[in-house]
Amino acid sequence: MNANDIAPNLYEEWGLDRRDGAHELLVLLESKDLQFQQQGQEAEEPRRAQLRIAASVLGSARKRAEYDNACAAGLRPTWGDLGQLGAVGQWNPAAAATAAAGSVFPVRSGRGARAPS
Repeated sequence: MNANDIAPNLYEEWGLDRRDGAHELLVLLESKDLQFQQQGQEAEEPRRAQLRIAASVLGSARKRAEYDNACAAGLRPTWGDLGQLGAVGQWNPAAAATAAAGSVFPVRSGRGARAPS
């Protein structure tokens, strides 16, 4: 797993119901991780790391709200963004998306467009 890879929709990726609460999602994701462990997958394997990131984000009502709001705004966070949100509780996916697009200023068009001062 590369931190710069765009993460899929966490609900769809793990077969989760958005109507479930944060605690229910955490329990479901932790049980999936336990299944992977019982199947012999090491904790460092990318799929399990992604699962733990998803649990750290969706298992917290506040972090989940941040994630949901970003996705509703059309942002596509990377695994690094989600890891930061899950671990620290803060992130800035909009800044990462802007940097990835190669622009640090909003694009203006039409008559009178000018570079920001």
